[in-house]
Amino acid sequence: MNRRWHLSSFFHRRLALGKGFLVGLALTMLLGGLLHGNVEDWRRVLAEHSGLFLAWRMLLYGVIVWGWLRVRRLRQYEPAPEARTRWRRTEIAVVSTFVLLEVSQLMQRA
Repeated sequence: MNRRWHLSSFFHRRLALGKGFLVGLALTMLLGGLLHGNVEDWRRVLAEHSGLFLAWRMLLYGVIVWGWLRVRRLRQYEPAPEARTRWRRTEIAVVSTFVLLEVSQLMQRA
């Protein structure tokens, strides 16, 4: 069996399960908020639990960084310099997006 194919299919299955879990969790939170009451009550609940949501985002970012480092380690042997340049630009774009999202959250609270 080709080792590369085996690892690839393993990661794809785990990634699909992880995505399914996150979508299910988001839908559960959304439905819970809708069933909770009106929009003002939902905003109050979000404000009360903002620390937990911050911890959740930091955990999520940590998992993303861990996965990215694993992918980067597998891709370090990429022979084409254009591919390395694309990966570097993607890294910069992703980190910039996360930083901008967190800064916008901080500015909304202030």
